[in-house]
Amino acid sequence: MKATLNLPDNLIQEAMKIAHIKTKTKIIILALEEFVRKSKISDLKKYKGKVNLKKIKSGTAKGQIKIMNDFDEPLEDFKGYI
Repeated sequence: MKATLNLPDNLIQEAMKIAHIKTKTKIIILALEEFVRKSKISDLKKYKGKVNLKKIKSGTAKGQIKIMNDFDEPLEDFKGYI
């Protein structure tokens, strides 16, 4: 997706220097990925103290998970990248 953005050049340059990234596109992608990652972590924090993983017994899914024959085939969504 192409976009025209007005971004503070000093902020972009500082981020590129810190991350050792040479292009503005890559630093913006990294920033967006980090934002999404941190948002997901923040969402998980609301479950702190509410999920007891010790109650789950190992082997409870035994026989319920099957690997399909086409497991190693590329997914439709990624065929353009392969």
